[in-house]
Amino acid sequence: MSKTREKTKKDIIKRFKKGETVSELILSTGIAKSTINDWLRETRLKIEDDDLKTLKKKYGTLADEHDKLVIELEIYKNLSCLPTSCRKTKLEAIKEHYEVYPVKTMCSILNVNVGTFYNHLKRKVNETVYEINDKMLKPEIERILYLSNETFSGEMISKVLTKEGFTISQGKARKLMKELKLIPVKDRVKENKKKENKDKSLRDLLQRNFKTDKPNAVWVGDVTEFKLSGNPFYLCVIIDLYSRKIIAHRVSLQNNTNLIVNTLKDAVASRPNYNNVIFHSDRGANYTSLQYRELMRLLHIRESYSDSGSPHDNAVVESFFKYLKRDTYNYYYYDSLEDLKLGLDKHIEIHNNLRPHTYINNMTPNEFEIEYYNNKKKSTEK
Repeated sequence: MSKTREKTKKDIIKRFKKGETVSELILSTGIAKSTINDWLRETRLKIEDDDLKTLKKKYGTLADEHDKLVIELEIYKNLSCLPTSCRKTKLEAIKEHYEVYPVKTMCSILNVNVGTFYNHLKRKVNETVYEINDKMLKPEIERILYLSNETFSGEMISKVLTKEGFTISQGKARKLMKELKLIPVKDRVKENKKKENKDKSLRDLLQRNFKTDKPNAVWVGDVTEFKLSGNPFYLCVIIDLYSRKIIAHRVSLQNNTNLIVNTLKDAVASRPNYNNVIFHSDRGANYTSLQYRELMRLLHIRESYSDSGSPHDNAVVESFFKYLKRDTYNYYYYDSLEDLKLGLDKHIEIHNNLRPHTYINNMTPNEFEIEYYNNKKKSTEK
């Protein structure tokens, strides 16, 4: 391209960016429409990409604000006082709900200093003898179950602890085991045997084969629970098996069909070139719901499900959740849902862009996918 033509092209692009239309450019320059469109192609793509990023950012901000408003409205509904109530009434109301809702949010709503509330809470410590005894027994129950290789029932654990000098009945042992969600191995096996696959359409297309040769061949997903001040929150993720990249994730107050439907929509939006992808999950009620399966069919996504009671059938997601909680959740204090979301976003950013993965030759998921597309481009150019 001659210097004059290159200069004309740059001038056309500059004027287009300032707001002139293609029709105006044709009239003022006399250059063919096809030529101008060819010159503007990269510029248009960049403008569209920038617009999409802006829209995604705005959407994420609105989603965060919505979640915050949901919590605040629920707090307003359940707190039995107003910001104009006396300080003692407000402090008692926060104390009644501090294991359910974020303390900082409640204090902000009722116009109470956070430090003032915690000072009030320390003065009001009022554990019963039974509560103190239960707190003392719980780690002992966990210890005996661990020593028994997770085989002892509540009856056997109560006998062992009684011999060691503790006072605990079989009923108390069973009750505390239930609170701790401790289940002996034999009871887990019985529970799994009760689960039968009555729906023959819920097939396992993976059969624990977690290797693929390209992106967007298989996605896997699941939901895990977090707790803030005793209040549960749920994280849903979708992973591309090829690169182990987290391609979509959402945090919600409820573990429902909307959570996984919206996460799947996010995945599709982030991977528009998917084609005939397999999506693998467990057989949870949300993943097997009519609404979710109908969406899968509309998106031309092939369904795959783990066998009942077989977490190893979805081992890649289970492994991600394990290390997520080990590296992030268990070692950081989150005061609110916003803090939790920021922490999870940061961990996923590190997972995708910084952490080397042994499975993909010590590359990051994004590096591994870039290498795939570069190699594909080279082979096409030959």
